[in-house]
Amino acid sequence: MNRTERLKEKVIKAPLETCLERAKLITESFKNTEGESTVIRRAKGLEYILTNTTINIYPDELVVGNQSSKRKGAPIFPEFSAVESSFIDAKDKKELKEIFKYWEDKRVYEKALSLMSEEEILAQEAGVYTLSSYKLGIGHIIADYEKVLNIGFEGIRKEAEKKLSGLNKSNDIKEKTNFYQAIIITTQAVTKFAKRFSKLAFDLANIEKDNKRKKELEKIGEICQRVPEKGAKTFWEAIQSFWFTHLVMQIESNSLSYSPGRFDQYMYPFYANDVLNERITKEEVQELIECLWIKLNEICCLSNEIDPDTAVGQGMFQNLILGGQTKDGKDATNELSYICLEATKKLRVTQPSLSARFHPGSPEKFILKCCELIRTGIGFPAVFGDDANIMAMLNRGIKLEDARNYGIIGCVELGVPGKEYPWITTNFNLPKCLELTLNNGRCQLTGKQIGPKTGEFNEFTSFEKIINAFKEQIEYFVKLMVITDNNNNKVQAELVPLPYLSSIISNCIEKGKDINMGGAEYNFSGPCSVGISNTADSLAVIKKLVFEDKTVTFEKLVELLRANFEDNEPMRQMFKNRVPKYGNDEDYVDDIAHRIVNIWCDAVEKHKNFRGGWYQGGVYPVTAHIPLGKMVGATPEGRKAREPLAEGISPVQGMDKNGPTAAIKSVAKVDHIRLSAGTLLNQKINPVTINGEDGLRRLAVLIKTYFSLKGMHMQFNVVDKKMLQEAQVNPERYSNLIVRVAGYSAYFTMLKRDLQDEIISRTEQRL
Repeated sequence: MNRTERLKEKVIKAPLETCLERAKLITESFKNTEGESTVIRRAKGLEYILTNTTINIYPDELVVGNQSSKRKGAPIFPEFSAVESSFIDAKDKKELKEIFKYWEDKRVYEKALSLMSEEEILAQEAGVYTLSSYKLGIGHIIADYEKVLNIGFEGIRKEAEKKLSGLNKSNDIKEKTNFYQAIIITTQAVTKFAKRFSKLAFDLANIEKDNKRKKELEKIGEICQRVPEKGAKTFWEAIQSFWFTHLVMQIESNSLSYSPGRFDQYMYPFYANDVLNERITKEEVQELIECLWIKLNEICCLSNEIDPDTAVGQGMFQNLILGGQTKDGKDATNELSYICLEATKKLRVTQPSLSARFHPGSPEKFILKCCELIRTGIGFPAVFGDDANIMAMLNRGIKLEDARNYGIIGCVELGVPGKEYPWITTNFNLPKCLELTLNNGRCQLTGKQIGPKTGEFNEFTSFEKIINAFKEQIEYFVKLMVITDNNNNKVQAELVPLPYLSSIISNCIEKGKDINMGGAEYNFSGPCSVGISNTADSLAVIKKLVFEDKTVTFEKLVELLRANFEDNEPMRQMFKNRVPKYGNDEDYVDDIAHRIVNIWCDAVEKHKNFRGGWYQGGVYPVTAHIPLGKMVGATPEGRKAREPLAEGISPVQGMDKNGPTAAIKSVAKVDHIRLSAGTLLNQKINPVTINGEDGLRRLAVLIKTYFSLKGMHMQFNVVDKKMLQEAQVNPERYSNLIVRVAGYSAYFTMLKRDLQDEIISRTEQRL
């Protein structure tokens, strides 16, 4: 067993635990800084944590730095919410209770909740939209790693010092002074944090008896003495500098989707220079990257405790993307792109969440290497089409060079590395809005009046009247969602400013503004809609069977839905099978899906966010299609009450019956250019059908065809249905089975049964 295999075994087998250390330290610091400005207190709190937290260098490690005192220990962030984990023992629970007492009137959760109106709370309780981020930080960002690698935190600190010394008298001078001082504190803190590891490495080297390991520890000590304070000079320094930069974001704030972005681009100059000067071999590069991949799998969060149904499987959504184009439109694929693919193929771990960008000029070799990895069944890489994604970013006003430099955040969210704060917080339930439309704003499950009164079903004398009422429901709830979201942003800005993250996002220092206040160059909010295909299929049933064929009356349809199709299975099957379904290349229903997307985007794009940017639409669910489905009654396309909704922009499970080509043609008819927050298309492929060289090329052709049709994103489960069913029965035999869930991959046996069942129910396509 080699080094990275040993490291992987230690991390994978390490128990998921809770670490109270951060909670204690941030509380001690805040008690000591009462009366100071919040941003200064946050900076000093991070400094206190980084100065006093337990640090470890584990055997075999070449990349060092730990998030908590335990190998896989999730820190607790009492300033966000009073979450209690099932992993906390009795002694720690008692101590945590005392910690939480201090934060009772200072937490994000209670403050955000207090600002919600009765209508907002009612909408969320009914499952029209969900907002879990008031219990978490926001995250969902790609930092400017390239800047840190080039000038180090010393250079960033000097930028802040220069801005501080040049401040003139103005109304906000005190606010800016505090902000710059906070930047200086945090940049100094992270460099001191690294130097703690330098000292530890040298101390361990002094007592190490194995000569090879002794030299490694001495080298680690030298590197941590330099970076991330200074700009990196070598590939190993760049890897370590990246890791410290990434790690401290996870310590400052409690969130998901801190994504490495275009790793093969900003790391390549250090790789090329070292290889050219024979300072490193390609084998050593491969080993360092594999060591980094293992470190990314140590990061963990209590998101499963905070929001147990929306992001199941302990995914941290650290999206690392390869390939694509340069800022001037040339192919960006390089040797590191292939090395990163190989690292994921060899290690078979769930982090980083690997993605790849394809464009018409992408090398065939790169596309086929990506397809080889997809064929292993681990769900990586997810693939993104540059044509549609760049056009979507241009459509929202992003400069061409920045659009070409896009990265992927979390699941499928587009973002400009180091320049954008794309606030991603909300899942919006489109089938619920249709349900409310058919019930004059009443919830079909509870009878409560949730939405506006847009007409009883017997008043809908035409299909267009239903569409207009549906549109009115969406606009009403989008407005509520925006109020909820903006108030949450306001609370986060007030209570938990992020000076460290602000230091590594372009324009924050220039503006003298925290990232939560709109300091980034680009500021968007991207709520994601769920259940597009359920809604399209349902409206198609109403249009055809009620208004055109007059096979069923509106009264009978509503009666069936309210009765959950009880004792009417033949009628339900007629709804499922006698009307065109999205995903089969039939314009009748695909045009309805296209129309729904435009209604959604029109409603969203009217609104500005707290940070001065605009809202933009997306279509992806994480795993919210399961819990949101539980909040929706029976729907006209034949789905029974509380069953899962379709995920992402994918067809309803089992309804795409004409093969994968028909499915992608349907999905491509939706106007992806408007969906600049991202779209998610899942395809499940029978592994036998892509065996061999011919099978590999068929997969590549399918992907390229979809992107030529201006699709944005595609991901695959290449797994046999029987294997998944066997894994449910005998999970101990399949502990290493990885599947693609939504915008991420996870170990199948760690998923809840309802999510496992939903993955199994997806159409298994054959190429």
